[in-house]
Amino acid sequence: MIGIVIDIDPVVLRLGPFTVRWFGLTLALALALGLYLWRRAARRLGMTSDDVYGVAFWALAGGIVMSRLFHAFDDLDYFWRHPADLLAIYEGGLSMWGGLIGGLLGSWLYLRRQHLPLAPAADAATLPLLAAQIVGRLGYVINGDAYGRIADLPWAFTYIHPEAMVPMLGVPTHPYPAYEMAWNLVGLALLWRLRGRLRPRGALFLDYALVYSLGRLVLSYTRQNDSLFLGLATDQWVALLVLAAAALCYLRLRCKAAATVATQT
Repeated sequence: MIGIVIDIDPVVLRLGPFTVRWFGLTLALALALGLYLWRRAARRLGMTSDDVYGVAFWALAGGIVMSRLFHAFDDLDYFWRHPADLLAIYEGGLSMWGGLIGGLLGSWLYLRRQHLPLAPAADAATLPLLAAQIVGRLGYVINGDAYGRIADLPWAFTYIHPEAMVPMLGVPTHPYPAYEMAWNLVGLALLWRLRGRLRPRGALFLDYALVYSLGRLVLSYTRQNDSLFLGLATDQWVALLVLAAAALCYLRLRCKAAATVATQT
């Protein structure tokens, strides 16, 4: 059999109707790691514990809602017939784009309500966010979620467990979640070296948005996605929009910084 054979049961524990899945465990681990790192970074900014956990709560709430809605958009027929399954987030089916956009919106709402600056908080959240994304993708590897296109490669993933979400059991596919984990590791290493050097505030987060979006745009060609428009999948169109938005925000930051310097001189 070609590739790396994955015969892991996505369910860790079954107790009657109650199940514990690897996806849920890795998601909880990713959230715990992200919260721990975010708390340390936010406290260096002088944020209170209430604000640290307030941002985390609103980011988590917004991220879960939007990630599920983004996922439902890709399979509207199914969720129209089974609306209750929208709540089954522990089984998988969370859109990373939806989680990121929803988390950013939730954080912005809380920070705006508390009259706290967004840019320093976004920079402080960048590295914790990347670390959490890397850990969180482990659940997708085991689950067979976000699977890639068919691939005749020695590093392809071949799922054979009947509970895996991939519909092509026994067929080697591109290990898309592993590709994204590797890309995020490169991004984490790059941004770690740049932390504290970039000006103005907010530049580190915008660099993350640019690097991550570029990776999703390219790597999505290896993912099993339906084309939405002009040969590009939904994920790729979102990546293009985020790239454009991040570039415009970067330009705006630079112009404001230049104007500030000019007025001071």
